[in-house]
Amino acid sequence: MNDVRPPVRAIPVDTLCESKCDVVVLGCGIAGLTAAYELQRSGLSVVMVDRAEECGGSHRSRNIGPYTFDSGSVFFEPTHPMFDMFDGILETCQPVLRKQGRIAPDGTVRHYPFAASEFLTWPLLLQLRGISSLLTRRLHASGQESAEAFCLSRLGHVIYEYSGLKYYIARFHHAPASEIDILFCEKRMNFILEGTRIPAMARTMWRLLRGRSTLPQRTYPLRVRPRDGFGALYGAIRTQLENKGVSFRLGARVLELARENREFRVKTTHGDIVARNVVGAITLESMCQLALGEATGLEKIDLLTLFISVSQIEGFEGNVLFNFHRLGEWKRLTIYSRIYGKAKEREYFSVEIPLASDGSRDALAAFRNFCRDVAQMGIFSKDLVLHDFDILEDAYPFYRKGCGAKISDAIGRIETFGIIPVGRQGRFAYLPVSALVIESTRAILTEAATRLRKSNVPP
Repeated sequence: MNDVRPPVRAIPVDTLCESKCDVVVLGCGIAGLTAAYELQRSGLSVVMVDRAEECGGSHRSRNIGPYTFDSGSVFFEPTHPMFDMFDGILETCQPVLRKQGRIAPDGTVRHYPFAASEFLTWPLLLQLRGISSLLTRRLHASGQESAEAFCLSRLGHVIYEYSGLKYYIARFHHAPASEIDILFCEKRMNFILEGTRIPAMARTMWRLLRGRSTLPQRTYPLRVRPRDGFGALYGAIRTQLENKGVSFRLGARVLELARENREFRVKTTHGDIVARNVVGAITLESMCQLALGEATGLEKIDLLTLFISVSQIEGFEGNVLFNFHRLGEWKRLTIYSRIYGKAKEREYFSVEIPLASDGSRDALAAFRNFCRDVAQMGIFSKDLVLHDFDILEDAYPFYRKGCGAKISDAIGRIETFGIIPVGRQGRFAYLPVSALVIESTRAILTEAATRLRKSNVPP
């Protein structure tokens, strides 16, 4: 995949005619865009297909009057590979310090996700119970098939509960942590594993005994999407890819994936595409249904995002707040006015609420519940205004206990069919940041390089 060749000729897209190319990429999120970038560098002709009207996948913005809200995180690491892939993108993303915290079960705003120094603020009896529980669990560790078993074995039940981790995991999935596979902890909660290794715990105790805080720096230098929203960012990326020969079919729904001898036929609402290869960055479930007519049996989590403004935010000075409290359905809020400045003298932010597969989609009811809960927490004034909402389908994989075999089976069936699945969606993978999506996509394409050869199909 490192063979860089001159840009291929752009493939004209006629919605009424059949198109031919080397590779069809399904999905124009960060995984699909990465795939297109790498494939065109290897001299392959690429057509991208997405049912959305814009690129970006789960990174999408909503402009409402003077406010710009988002579904998906707005932050990028300074070393994000996207900034090397596409010219001028770095300059459009302003630097910012991410100041994040969490609401603990006692109602105080604490470090996110947890700091050992917080333990010292607990009552002495609770500290002793925490130490006893932790040591007991570490000495009598048993099987760790579930997220709860993993957390208990590393933290003990006292720290697990009083830190709020117990409530956060259950809120994230709308299910008890005892029903969540350990895969979730391996993908999302590596900080627990690293922080509870014996050497790390010994260093922590030594620092605490010497009276030194172990609280990590609360601010993280990052970049954020342009002030006007993700459209400006991903619009520029699309233009650069088009200038290099990549063609886009946006607003096009895939109707069928068929394999005819050594070629694929992708039927879409904007016409058919014939290609030697297919890279799938849409959901694994969709690919199995389209190509095989089969379901995966895997579950997913949708995400309701509320777009809200308020005159004042009290009790928290940062820009990202996680909910580890007993109350509330929401898991995280992002305060844009702490990044881009107030609008109409008001703070504005988004609130993320995971949705159960059979749960309510009533945004107004969710807003009322949010107002009720944060009033009890004491972090907002009373003039909250709901401006709009968004529902992001397939936002996260639901790692129900024992799902690993189903994931491997579904990926195996798709790969046997000849499709190369990539990204969060294509591999049913919890990749917490988009930089990891790019890294994973590149690794998979490198492994599949011998299959991704230039075809003899003329455009």
